Amino acid sequence: MAEQTPVALVLVGGANHRFAPLEHKSFVRFQGMTLLERQLRALQAAGVREAVIIGNPANRDLAAQVAAQVPELRTALVEQTVPRGMGDALLCAGPALIALDGRSLYIVQPTDIVAPDLHRRVLSAWAEGEQAGLLVGYRTERYFPGGYLRVRDSMVQGIVEKPGPGHEPSNLVTIVAHLHRDGARLLRLIAEEYGRDVARDDHYERAVDRLLQEGGYRAFEYDGPWVPIKYPWHVLDAMEYFLGQVTEQRIAPDAQISPRAEVTGNVVIEEGVRIFSGAHVVGPAYLGRGAVVGDGALVRGAMIGAGTVVGFRTEVARSYVGDRVNFHINYVGDSVIADAVNLGAGTITANWRFDERPVRSLVAGELLDTGRGKFGTIIGREARTGINVSLLPGVKIGARSWIGPGAIVERDVEPDRLVRPRQPLETLPHPLWSRQPAADAPRSGRDGDQ
Repeated sequence: MAEQTPVALVLVGGANHRFAPLEHKSFVRFQGMTLLERQLRALQAAGVREAVIIGNPANRDLAAQVAAQVPELRTALVEQTVPRGMGDALLCAGPALIALDGRSLYIVQPTDIVAPDLHRRVLSAWAEGEQAGLLVGYRTERYFPGGYLRVRDSMVQGIVEKPGPGHEPSNLVTIVAHLHRDGARLLRLIAEEYGRDVARDDHYERAVDRLLQEGGYRAFEYDGPWVPIKYPWHVLDAMEYFLGQVTEQRIAPDAQISPRAEVTGNVVIEEGVRIFSGAHVVGPAYLGRGAVVGDGALVRGAMIGAGTVVGFRTEVARSYVGDRVNFHINYVGDSVIADAVNLGAGTITANWRFDERPVRSLVAGELLDTGRGKFGTIIGREARTGINVSLLPGVKIGARSWIGPGAIVERDVEPDRLVRPRQPLETLPHPLWSRQPAADAPRSGRDGDQ
Protein backbone atom coordinates (compact mmCIF):
# COMPACT_ATOMS: atom_id res chain seq x y z
CA MET A 1 0.00 0.00 0.00
CA ALA A 2 1.37 3.40 -1.00
CA GLU A 3 2.30 5.83 1.75
CA GLN A 4 -0.32 8.43 2.54
CA THR A 5 0.31 12.07 1.70
CA PRO A 6 2.11 13.94 4.50
CA VAL A 7 0.14 16.05 6.95
CA ALA A 8 0.80 19.75 6.42
CA LEU A 9 1.69 21.85 9.47
CA VAL A 10 0.99 25.47 8.54
CA LEU A 11 2.66 28.05 10.76
CA VAL A 12 0.71 31.31 11.15
CA GLY A 13 1.45 32.23 14.77
CA GLY A 14 4.36 34.08 16.29
CA ALA A 15 4.46 37.52 17.85
CA ASN A 16 4.97 39.45 14.55
CA HIS A 17 6.92 42.15 16.43
CA ARG A 18 9.16 42.86 13.46
CA PHE A 19 6.09 43.30 11.24
CA ALA A 20 4.66 46.22 13.24
CA PRO A 21 2.73 48.41 12.76
CA LEU A 22 1.07 45.85 10.48
CA GLU A 23 -0.55 42.75 11.96
CA HIS A 24 -0.94 39.06 11.13
CA LYS A 25 1.49 38.53 8.26
CA SER A 26 -0.23 35.40 7.01
CA PHE A 27 -3.55 37.23 6.69
CA VAL A 28 -2.46 40.11 4.48
CA ARG A 29 -4.65 40.17 1.37
CA PHE A 30 -3.22 40.31 -2.11
CA GLN A 31 -5.78 40.68 -4.89
CA GLY A 32 -8.52 39.85 -2.42
CA MET A 33 -7.00 36.63 -1.03
CA THR A 34 -5.00 36.14 2.16
CA LEU A 35 -1.61 34.45 2.07
CA LEU A 36 -3.01 31.66 4.26
CA GLU A 37 -5.80 30.91 1.82
CA ARG A 38 -3.31 30.85 -1.04
CA GLN A 39 -1.17 28.41 0.92
CA LEU A 40 -4.07 26.09 1.74
CA ARG A 41 -5.28 26.07 -1.86
CA ALA A 42 -1.78 25.28 -3.14
CA LEU A 43 -1.46 22.41 -0.65
CA GLN A 44 -4.86 21.03 -1.62
CA ALA A 45 -3.96 21.24 -5.32
CA ALA A 46 -0.73 19.33 -4.59
CA GLY A 47 -2.69 16.44 -3.11
CA VAL A 48 -2.51 17.22 0.60
CA ARG A 49 -5.67 16.12 2.40
CA GLU A 50 -5.04 17.05 6.05
CA ALA A 51 -3.54 20.20 7.50
CA VAL A 52 -3.00 21.54 11.00
CA ILE A 53 -2.98 25.34 11.22
CA ILE A 54 -0.90 26.55 14.16
CA GLY A 55 -1.89 30.09 15.12
CA ASN A 56 -2.13 32.24 18.20
CA PRO A 57 -5.05 33.55 20.30
CA ALA A 58 -5.18 36.79 18.31
CA ASN A 59 -5.66 35.16 14.91
CA ARG A 60 -7.51 31.93 15.68
CA ASP A 61 -10.85 33.28 14.46
CA LEU A 62 -9.22 34.62 11.30
CA ALA A 63 -7.65 31.22 10.66
CA ALA A 64 -11.02 29.48 11.10
CA GLN A 65 -12.64 31.86 8.60
CA VAL A 66 -9.92 31.23 6.04
CA ALA A 67 -9.96 27.45 6.52
CA ALA A 68 -13.69 27.49 5.84
CA GLN A 69 -12.93 28.92 2.39
CA VAL A 70 -11.08 25.71 1.47
CA PRO A 71 -13.52 22.95 2.51
CA GLU A 72 -11.76 20.34 0.35
CA LEU A 73 -8.88 20.35 2.84
CA ARG A 74 -9.51 18.80 6.25
CA THR A 75 -8.05 21.21 8.76
CA ALA A 76 -7.54 21.38 12.51
CA LEU A 77 -6.75 24.59 14.38
CA VAL A 78 -4.41 24.76 17.35
CA GLU A 79 -3.07 27.68 19.38
CA GLN A 80 0.41 28.54 20.49
CA THR A 81 -0.61 30.68 23.45
CA VAL A 82 2.88 32.11 24.06
CA PRO A 83 5.31 32.80 21.19
CA ARG A 84 8.14 30.47 22.24
CA GLY A 85 9.51 29.72 18.80
CA MET A 86 8.89 27.35 15.94
CA GLY A 87 9.69 24.24 17.95
CA ASP A 88 7.08 25.05 20.57
CA ALA A 89 4.53 25.75 17.84
CA LEU A 90 5.06 22.25 16.46
CA LEU A 91 4.72 20.73 19.92
CA CYS A 92 1.38 22.54 20.30
CA ALA A 93 0.19 20.58 17.26
CA GLY A 94 1.02 17.28 18.94
CA PRO A 95 -2.48 16.53 20.31
CA ALA A 96 -4.05 17.20 16.90
CA LEU A 97 -1.62 14.71 15.34
CA ILE A 98 -2.45 11.78 17.63
CA ALA A 99 -5.08 10.42 15.25
CA LEU A 100 -2.58 10.76 12.41
CA ASP A 101 0.20 8.84 14.16
CA GLY A 102 2.88 7.53 11.88
CA ARG A 103 2.31 10.13 9.19
CA SER A 104 5.01 12.23 7.61
CA LEU A 105 4.95 15.96 8.34
CA TYR A 106 5.28 18.76 5.80
CA ILE A 107 6.08 22.05 7.58
CA VAL A 108 5.30 25.24 5.66
CA GLN A 109 4.49 28.89 6.31
CA PRO A 110 2.41 31.23 4.12
CA THR A 111 4.91 34.07 4.47
CA ASP A 112 7.36 32.23 2.22
CA ILE A 113 5.72 33.15 -1.09
CA VAL A 114 6.72 30.66 -3.77
CA ALA A 115 5.46 29.39 -7.11
CA PRO A 116 2.01 27.78 -6.71
CA ASP A 117 3.27 24.43 -8.03
CA LEU A 118 6.23 24.08 -5.65
CA HIS A 119 4.30 21.89 -3.20
CA ARG A 120 3.23 19.57 -6.00
CA ARG A 121 6.82 19.24 -7.19
CA VAL A 122 8.11 18.63 -3.67
CA LEU A 123 5.52 15.96 -2.91
CA SER A 124 6.20 14.29 -6.24
CA ALA A 125 9.93 14.09 -5.44
CA TRP A 126 9.06 12.81 -1.97
CA ALA A 127 6.92 9.99 -3.34
CA GLU A 128 9.73 8.80 -5.61
CA GLY A 129 12.31 8.22 -2.88
CA GLU A 130 12.82 6.63 0.51
CA GLN A 131 14.63 9.56 2.11
CA ALA A 132 14.22 10.33 5.80
CA GLY A 133 13.48 13.93 4.99
CA LEU A 134 13.52 16.57 2.32
CA LEU A 135 14.48 20.24 2.78
CA VAL A 136 13.78 22.84 0.13
CA GLY A 137 16.71 25.10 -0.68
CA TYR A 138 16.33 28.26 -2.74
CA ARG A 139 19.17 28.60 -5.22
CA THR A 140 20.70 32.07 -5.13
CA GLU A 141 23.99 33.72 -6.01
CA ARG A 142 23.23 36.77 -3.87
CA TYR A 143 23.82 36.59 -0.13
CA PHE A 144 20.71 36.28 2.02
CA PRO A 145 20.91 36.56 5.83
CA GLY A 146 19.34 33.18 6.54
CA GLY A 147 20.21 29.51 6.93
CA TYR A 148 22.24 27.78 4.22
CA LEU A 149 22.17 24.06 3.46
CA ARG A 150 25.47 22.21 3.65
CA VAL A 151 25.10 19.61 0.90
CA ARG A 152 27.10 16.65 -0.37
CA ASP A 153 25.86 14.59 -3.33
CA SER A 154 22.36 16.13 -2.94
CA MET A 155 22.17 15.01 0.69
CA VAL A 156 21.91 17.62 3.44
CA GLN A 157 24.76 17.42 5.94
CA GLY A 158 23.74 20.41 8.05
CA ILE A 159 22.38 23.96 8.14
CA VAL A 160 24.65 26.96 8.68
CA GLU A 161 22.82 30.01 10.02
CA LYS A 162 23.81 33.41 8.57
CA PRO A 163 27.34 32.45 7.54
CA GLY A 164 28.12 35.91 6.18
CA PRO A 165 28.93 36.91 2.58
CA GLY A 166 31.67 34.76 1.12
CA HIS A 167 31.29 32.01 3.71
CA GLU A 168 28.20 30.25 2.35
CA PRO A 169 28.54 26.44 2.36
CA SER A 170 26.38 26.25 -0.79
CA ASN A 171 24.11 28.45 -2.89
CA LEU A 172 20.99 26.98 -1.27
CA VAL A 173 19.13 29.08 1.29
CA THR A 174 16.70 27.00 3.30
CA ILE A 175 13.07 28.10 3.20
CA VAL A 176 10.32 26.73 5.42
CA ALA A 177 9.20 23.80 3.30
CA HIS A 178 10.49 20.82 5.28
CA LEU A 179 9.37 17.20 4.96
CA HIS A 180 10.01 14.75 7.78
CA ARG A 181 9.17 11.06 7.35
CA ASP A 182 9.10 10.29 11.07
CA GLY A 183 7.05 13.17 12.44
CA ALA A 184 6.68 11.61 15.86
CA ARG A 185 10.45 11.33 16.28
CA LEU A 186 10.89 14.97 15.24
CA LEU A 187 8.48 16.09 17.95
CA ARG A 188 10.24 13.93 20.57
CA LEU A 189 13.58 15.51 19.69
CA ILE A 190 12.10 19.01 19.90
CA ALA A 191 10.70 18.21 23.35
CA GLU A 192 14.14 17.00 24.44
CA GLU A 193 15.70 20.26 23.25
CA TYR A 194 13.21 22.24 25.34
CA GLY A 195 14.27 20.13 28.30
CA ARG A 196 17.85 21.34 27.96
CA ASP A 197 19.07 24.48 29.72
CA VAL A 198 19.78 26.51 26.57
CA ALA A 199 18.77 30.16 26.29
CA ARG A 200 18.65 30.26 22.49
CA ASP A 201 15.25 30.01 20.80
CA ASP A 202 16.32 27.54 18.09
CA HIS A 203 14.93 24.29 19.46
CA TYR A 204 13.49 23.15 16.13
CA GLU A 205 16.75 23.86 14.32
CA ARG A 206 18.74 21.88 16.91
CA ALA A 207 16.36 18.94 16.62
CA VAL A 208 16.64 18.99 12.83
CA ASP A 209 20.43 19.12 13.10
CA ARG A 210 20.35 15.92 15.15
CA LEU A 211 18.27 14.27 12.44
CA LEU A 212 20.67 15.50 9.75
CA GLN A 213 23.58 13.88 11.58
CA GLU A 214 21.77 10.55 11.26
CA GLY A 215 21.60 11.05 7.48
CA GLY A 216 18.95 10.43 4.88
CA TYR A 217 17.82 14.02 4.27
CA ARG A 218 17.84 15.21 0.67
CA ALA A 219 18.00 18.75 -0.66
CA PHE A 220 15.29 19.85 -3.07
CA GLU A 221 16.75 22.64 -5.21
CA TYR A 222 14.29 25.37 -6.08
CA ASP A 223 15.08 28.28 -8.40
CA GLY A 224 11.62 29.76 -8.91
CA PRO A 225 10.24 32.94 -7.33
CA TRP A 226 10.63 33.36 -3.59
CA VAL A 227 9.38 36.38 -1.62
CA PRO A 228 9.92 36.06 2.14
CA ILE A 229 7.89 38.44 4.33
CA LYS A 230 9.68 39.38 7.52
CA TYR A 231 9.50 43.17 7.79
CA PRO A 232 6.55 45.40 6.86
CA TRP A 233 8.20 46.80 3.73
CA HIS A 234 8.38 43.26 2.35
CA VAL A 235 4.66 43.68 1.63
CA LEU A 236 5.77 45.85 -1.30
CA ASP A 237 7.95 42.99 -2.61
CA ALA A 238 4.98 40.62 -2.40
CA MET A 239 2.72 43.17 -4.11
CA GLU A 240 5.16 43.49 -6.98
CA TYR A 241 5.26 39.71 -7.32
CA PHE A 242 1.49 39.33 -7.46
CA LEU A 243 1.03 42.30 -9.79
CA GLY A 244 3.59 40.64 -12.05
CA GLN A 245 1.12 37.76 -12.43
CA VAL A 246 -1.42 40.14 -14.01
CA THR A 247 -0.84 39.70 -17.75
CA GLU A 248 -4.04 41.22 -19.20
CA GLN A 249 -6.91 43.55 -18.48
CA ARG A 250 -9.67 41.92 -16.45
CA ILE A 251 -12.54 44.34 -15.85
CA ALA A 252 -15.75 43.27 -14.10
CA PRO A 253 -18.87 43.79 -16.22
CA ASP A 254 -20.51 46.04 -13.64
CA ALA A 255 -17.49 48.31 -13.16
CA GLN A 256 -18.37 51.94 -13.96
CA ILE A 257 -15.62 53.73 -15.87
CA SER A 258 -16.15 57.29 -17.09
CA PRO A 259 -15.56 57.82 -20.81
CA ARG A 260 -13.19 60.60 -19.72
CA ALA A 261 -11.09 58.22 -17.60
CA GLU A 262 -8.14 56.19 -18.86
CA VAL A 263 -7.26 52.60 -18.00
CA THR A 264 -4.02 51.37 -19.56
CA GLY A 265 -1.81 48.31 -19.15
CA ASN A 266 -2.47 45.08 -17.29
CA VAL A 267 -5.05 45.72 -14.60
CA VAL A 268 -7.64 43.82 -12.58
CA ILE A 269 -10.78 45.81 -11.80
CA GLU A 270 -13.21 43.97 -9.54
CA GLU A 271 -16.98 44.20 -9.17
CA GLY A 272 -18.55 47.50 -8.21
CA VAL A 273 -15.48 49.65 -8.95
CA ARG A 274 -16.15 53.25 -10.05
CA ILE A 275 -13.60 55.35 -11.93
CA PHE A 276 -14.52 59.01 -12.41
CA SER A 277 -13.77 61.66 -15.00
CA GLY A 278 -10.10 62.52 -15.55
CA ALA A 279 -8.84 59.58 -13.52
CA HIS A 280 -5.97 57.38 -14.73
CA VAL A 281 -5.28 53.76 -13.80
CA VAL A 282 -1.94 52.55 -15.13
CA GLY A 283 -1.01 48.89 -14.94
CA PRO A 284 0.12 46.78 -13.41
CA ALA A 285 -2.60 47.58 -10.91
CA TYR A 286 -5.41 46.01 -8.92
CA LEU A 287 -8.65 47.65 -7.77
CA GLY A 288 -10.65 45.65 -5.20
CA ARG A 289 -14.41 45.33 -4.99
CA GLY A 290 -16.26 48.60 -4.61
CA ALA A 291 -13.12 50.75 -4.83
CA VAL A 292 -13.46 54.32 -6.10
CA VAL A 293 -10.94 56.32 -8.13
CA GLY A 294 -12.10 59.93 -8.01
CA ASP A 295 -11.90 62.83 -10.42
CA GLY A 296 -8.36 63.55 -11.55
CA ALA A 297 -6.84 60.77 -9.43
CA LEU A 298 -3.94 58.57 -10.56
CA VAL A 299 -3.27 54.94 -9.58
CA ARG A 300 -0.13 53.31 -11.00
CA GLY A 301 1.73 50.17 -10.08
CA ALA A 302 -0.45 49.84 -7.00
CA MET A 303 -2.85 47.47 -5.26
CA ILE A 304 -6.04 49.05 -3.90
CA GLY A 305 -8.23 47.16 -1.43
CA ALA A 306 -12.00 46.68 -1.35
CA GLY A 307 -14.10 49.74 -0.56
CA THR A 308 -11.14 52.13 -0.67
CA VAL A 309 -11.69 55.66 -2.01
CA VAL A 310 -8.80 57.19 -3.92
CA GLY A 311 -10.31 60.64 -3.81
CA PHE A 312 -10.04 63.81 -5.86
CA ARG A 313 -6.55 64.64 -7.17
CA THR A 314 -4.86 61.82 -5.23
CA GLU A 315 -1.89 59.90 -6.62
CA VAL A 316 -1.11 56.39 -5.39
CA ALA A 317 2.12 55.05 -6.88
CA ARG A 318 3.73 51.64 -6.29
CA SER A 319 1.86 51.27 -2.99
CA TYR A 320 -0.16 48.63 -1.18
CA VAL A 321 -3.46 49.97 0.17
CA GLY A 322 -5.80 47.91 2.35
CA ASP A 323 -9.60 47.87 2.55
CA ARG A 324 -11.85 50.85 3.38
CA VAL A 325 -9.09 53.47 3.18
CA ASN A 326 -9.95 57.10 2.37
CA PHE A 327 -7.72 59.53 0.46
CA HIS A 328 -8.36 63.13 -0.66
CA ILE A 329 -5.74 65.27 -2.41
CA ASN A 330 -2.86 63.06 -1.24
CA TYR A 331 0.38 61.69 -2.62
CA VAL A 332 1.10 58.10 -1.50
CA GLY A 333 4.29 56.66 -2.93
CA ASP A 334 6.03 53.34 -2.22
CA SER A 335 4.03 52.91 0.98
CA VAL A 336 1.95 50.32 2.81
CA ILE A 337 -1.40 51.46 4.19
CA ALA A 338 -3.43 49.08 6.36
CA ASP A 339 -7.23 48.84 6.56
CA ALA A 340 -9.55 51.72 7.52
CA VAL A 341 -6.90 54.46 7.40
CA ASN A 342 -7.98 58.03 6.66
CA LEU A 343 -5.56 60.63 5.27
CA GLY A 344 -6.57 64.28 5.54
CA ALA A 345 -6.33 66.52 2.48
CA GLY A 346 -2.75 67.48 1.71
CA THR A 347 -1.12 64.58 3.57
CA ILE A 348 1.87 63.37 1.56
CA THR A 349 4.44 60.62 1.93
CA ALA A 350 8.07 61.45 1.18
CA ASN A 351 9.76 58.46 -0.44
CA TRP A 352 13.21 59.69 -1.47
CA ARG A 353 16.19 60.63 0.70
CA PHE A 354 18.12 63.82 -0.11
CA ASP A 355 21.38 61.83 -0.24
CA GLU A 356 19.72 59.22 -2.52
CA ARG A 357 20.78 56.34 -0.26
CA PRO A 358 18.47 53.39 0.52
CA VAL A 359 15.84 54.31 3.07
CA ARG A 360 16.33 52.97 6.60
CA SER A 361 13.62 52.11 9.12
CA LEU A 362 13.64 51.39 12.85
CA VAL A 363 12.72 47.85 13.94
CA ALA A 364 12.94 46.78 17.58
CA GLY A 365 15.38 49.59 18.32
CA GLU A 366 17.65 48.77 15.37
CA LEU A 367 17.90 51.02 12.32
CA LEU A 368 17.70 48.67 9.34
CA ASP A 369 18.50 49.23 5.69
CA THR A 370 15.31 48.43 3.79
CA GLY A 371 17.23 47.96 0.56
CA ARG A 372 14.73 50.22 -1.18
CA GLY A 373 15.87 53.41 -2.86
CA LYS A 374 12.30 54.65 -2.78
CA PHE A 375 10.28 53.88 0.32
CA GLY A 376 7.56 55.96 1.91
CA THR A 377 5.67 55.03 5.04
CA ILE A 378 3.91 52.15 6.80
CA ILE A 379 0.59 53.04 8.44
CA GLY A 380 -1.26 50.68 10.78
CA ARG A 381 -4.99 50.08 10.68
CA GLU A 382 -7.51 52.78 11.67
CA ALA A 383 -4.83 55.49 11.88
CA ARG A 384 -5.70 59.03 10.77
CA THR A 385 -3.88 62.15 9.67
CA GLY A 386 -5.10 65.74 9.58
CA ILE A 387 -4.64 68.14 6.69
CA ASN A 388 -1.17 68.95 5.36
CA VAL A 389 0.70 66.24 7.24
CA SER A 390 4.15 65.25 5.91
CA LEU A 391 5.47 61.73 6.55
CA LEU A 392 9.21 61.29 6.02
CA PRO A 393 10.79 58.23 4.35
CA GLY A 394 10.77 55.05 6.43
CA VAL A 395 8.44 56.38 9.13
CA LYS A 396 5.87 53.99 10.62
CA ILE A 397 2.56 55.08 12.17
CA GLY A 398 1.01 52.74 14.73
CA ALA A 399 -2.53 51.42 14.57
CA ARG A 400 -5.29 53.82 15.66
CA SER A 401 -2.89 56.74 16.10
CA TRP A 402 -3.95 60.22 15.00
CA ILE A 403 -1.57 62.80 13.55
CA GLY A 404 -2.72 66.40 13.92
CA PRO A 405 -2.85 68.95 11.07
CA GLY A 406 0.42 70.34 9.77
CA ALA A 407 2.69 67.82 11.50
CA ILE A 408 6.01 66.83 9.96
CA VAL A 409 6.54 63.28 11.19
CA GLU A 410 10.19 62.24 11.12
CA ARG A 411 10.15 59.34 13.60
CA ASP A 412 7.93 56.35 14.30
CA VAL A 413 4.66 56.77 16.19
CA GLU A 414 3.50 54.05 18.59
CA PRO A 415 -0.06 52.68 18.40
CA ASP A 416 -2.92 54.56 20.08
CA ARG A 417 -1.19 57.93 20.16
CA LEU A 418 -2.28 61.49 19.42
CA VAL A 419 0.46 63.57 17.83
CA ARG A 420 0.00 67.35 17.62
CA PRO A 421 2.58 69.83 16.38
CA ARG A 422 3.47 72.78 18.63
CA GLN A 423 3.05 75.91 16.57
CA PRO A 424 3.54 79.26 18.31
CA LEU A 425 1.24 81.91 16.87
CA GLU A 426 1.87 85.64 17.16
CA THR A 427 -0.92 88.23 16.85
CA LEU A 428 0.14 91.72 15.70
CA PRO A 429 -1.61 94.89 14.53
CA HIS A 430 -2.48 94.65 10.85
CA PRO A 431 0.36 96.29 8.89
CA LEU A 432 -2.04 98.03 6.51
CA TRP A 433 -4.99 99.05 8.62
CA SER A 434 -2.91 100.14 11.61
CA ARG A 435 -1.16 102.84 9.49
CA GLN A 436 -4.36 104.48 8.22
CA PRO A 437 -5.95 107.43 10.01
CA ALA A 438 -9.16 106.60 11.75
CA ALA A 439 -11.17 108.68 9.25
CA ASP A 440 -9.78 106.62 6.37
CA ALA A 441 -10.31 103.26 7.99
CA PRO A 442 -12.65 100.88 6.12
CA ARG A 443 -16.24 101.14 7.15
CA SER A 444 -18.33 98.08 7.80
CA GLY A 445 -21.94 97.77 6.71
CA ARG A 446 -23.93 99.87 4.23
CA ASP A 447 -24.51 103.62 4.19
CA GLY A 448 -27.32 104.51 6.52
CA ASP A 449 -26.79 101.54 8.82
CA GLN A 450 -27.13 102.44 12.47
